[in-house]
Amino acid sequence: MYKATLSKSLFKKPALFILLAFIYLQSFAQQQPTGLGIVSPQIKAGTTLYLYSGQLIDDLLHHSTIKDSITFTEGQYNIEISTAPAWFVPEHLKLDYEIFQLRAVTLSRNWIEVIVNKKTGKTAWIDRNAVILQYWPEFLLHVFGVEVINAAANPVRIKPLDNASTVFNPGRSSLRPIAVQGEWMKVATIQESPNSIPKLGWIRWKKGNQLLISWSLLS
Repeated sequence: MYKATLSKSLFKKPALFILLAFIYLQSFAQQQPTGLGIVSPQIKAGTTLYLYSGQLIDDLLHHSTIKDSITFTEGQYNIEISTAPAWFVPEHLKLDYEIFQLRAVTLSRNWIEVIVNKKTGKTAWIDRNAVILQYWPEFLLHVFGVEVINAAANPVRIKPLDNASTVFNPGRSSLRPIAVQGEWMKVATIQESPNSIPKLGWIRWKKGNQLLISWSLLS
């Protein structure tokens, strides 16, 4: 089994890693499958997340082999990744906030196929019991804010209909998710002061197999 240690300098500069990950976020969202949602592995020193390859037949991963793994260790201030494959680029990674997320694309009774490199779309199988799965509606309702990728084509509308009247164009503003109905999401502007009145409306958060928004986990 091949193992490679992620660049130490990368994890010593989490701000740089997050910036690079954000640059790729919008292009990935537009080009790659939406998937089912987000999985969160357990972040605990001494644990290992195994990445498998194989063919899923009758809910069994036939000819399965461990292609690699992610291991965790106790750092000076928080849990850190000790070893990971060089090609590993997760959906979100900010371990000082205990954030480690992968996008799920296939679900079976015992296995979940996840994207392990969000720049290339490379996937691997993981044990379903090793992670917590949140489908997109549940996940998006708990993020800090969402941003419409193409606000001109996807403005905030009065109803969850493509021909409904436009309430406003959000531009690059962050919007707070309130509810999800199919491919639509009810949103509100984030209040700049306690006395400001938020604007409400609906946006498409996806269309078919394409995500139409990006999101922020933290304020």
